[in-house]
Amino acid sequence: MWPALYSYGTATDPNALNTALSLANPPVFSNNNTVVTITLKRWKWSNGQPLTNADLVFFLDLLRYQKNQFADYVPGDIPDNIQSVTTSGTQTVVLHLTGSVNPVWFAKDQLDQLVPLPQQVWDKTSSSGAVGHNANTPAGAAAVLNYLSAQSKDTSTYATNPLWKVVDGPFELTSFNNTGAATFKVNPNYSGPKPTYKVFKEVPYTSDASEFSSLLAGNELQVGYVPSTDLATDSRVTAAGYKLMPTPFWEINFLSLNYISPQVGNIFKQLYVRQALQHLMNQNAVVKSLLSGTGGYPDYGPVPPQPSSPYVGSAEAASTYPYSIKDARALLTSHGWKIPASGAAVCASPGSGANQCGPGISAGQTLTFSLTYVSGASYLTGEMENFKSAAASAGIVINLTSAPFNALIAESGSPHASGPDIANWGAGFAWDFGEPYPTGGSIFASGHFLSYPVPSELRTLIAATHTASGSQAVNAMHAYSNYLSKQLPVIFQPVTYTTYAASNALQGVYFPPTGILYPQTWSYKK
Repeated sequence: MWPALYSYGTATDPNALNTALSLANPPVFSNNNTVVTITLKRWKWSNGQPLTNADLVFFLDLLRYQKNQFADYVPGDIPDNIQSVTTSGTQTVVLHLTGSVNPVWFAKDQLDQLVPLPQQVWDKTSSSGAVGHNANTPAGAAAVLNYLSAQSKDTSTYATNPLWKVVDGPFELTSFNNTGAATFKVNPNYSGPKPTYKVFKEVPYTSDASEFSSLLAGNELQVGYVPSTDLATDSRVTAAGYKLMPTPFWEINFLSLNYISPQVGNIFKQLYVRQALQHLMNQNAVVKSLLSGTGGYPDYGPVPPQPSSPYVGSAEAASTYPYSIKDARALLTSHGWKIPASGAAVCASPGSGANQCGPGISAGQTLTFSLTYVSGASYLTGEMENFKSAAASAGIVINLTSAPFNALIAESGSPHASGPDIANWGAGFAWDFGEPYPTGGSIFASGHFLSYPVPSELRTLIAATHTASGSQAVNAMHAYSNYLSKQLPVIFQPVTYTTYAASNALQGVYFPPTGILYPQTWSYKK
């Protein structure tokens, strides 16, 4: 309903700017890449009003004054790297930056976070308050955001609240419930490629199995998903009238570690422990046996391995820590852990020496961890059982539990001491919310999602990817990729394809690696 300023991914090039769906012309960089000029297209809101630079400045004001409320905020990144904003006419916004930037990074990893919002409807502090330029002061921006946030918490009015009726995307919401069921009608004033149908519905399912059953019925869904565990029976899907479209996202997948846990945080801070855990993740076996050989691919580091890009470093291209129970045991025993015939290894040599358990780990402490993974995907249950079994052979006891995605994110989506020792969100991390230049700032350096104690060296490496250009930018990305592939802030695990099934009756269907759907481009065959 409110698309970002720039959209990426086309039917022929997953990395390309989608000019047809973007709300502005490509950005123009000048003055040694310190000035960025954005010219908005002649777009309309659903109420017929034009999209103008006031709508983009409104978002920039909220972002500038309420940046700590922005999920993707990273200190030093947008909006901190914008020194000032000027406008020209009704369609042009000029960003004056604090220094020279890598234009590829800034375009793909910063500008695509910007979302023009209907200033002429939303820029107020109460339902009865006057619309004005309230958000252009710190106090005003806080009041506006507090008002909008309060309105957004009333999910029962999502389809009726006048605020949410003013959109510049292809659809308007007509019904919604908290299970995820949503129905949309086409926005008649949409300025992009118009849908050729009138209604679009999103249908929730409680499990992979129930969704797959609807898919096989052949007449309940026009677009669905094939669970990874059912790929071996894909002929049933094609027989039901669908074409299969395996799609990699700009995504990595990992187990997150609770570094601030008072019980086990100091254990996870030891690199050799993380190396041992990575040696116990048998990614090739998971892909072969649990993902039918075609439902996913290994992930060994922080740069998405697919779609292909020039940014994957040599340490990430092939596993630095391949599956090996023997190597995992050797790492633990060489650092002061005694591994019994069964059960958890015990710290027998506490201390900070090279052959000792490490700072903060006491004598007698055991390698026993809780691991909570997201429920609903049978392959993931199998993967975690395999990981638990391999860990047990190395003297690491893992106690497994599962939980729905929302419950798991509430428990471990932001760092806190009482969360599980290890958390597995299951679907990985769609990079920086689907941005195609994966420099890691919003996850490995921000502290929003992980409790990883960020080394200064990592911050320096990330900063280099933001300022280098040309071949130096690729080299900077390789240095960043290699560093985290070796340092293991998380335990990397296989990434699954999202295998879409699209009805043969639809044309124009494609799925970009951002994970964002563009159903306005779909149409029925005539």
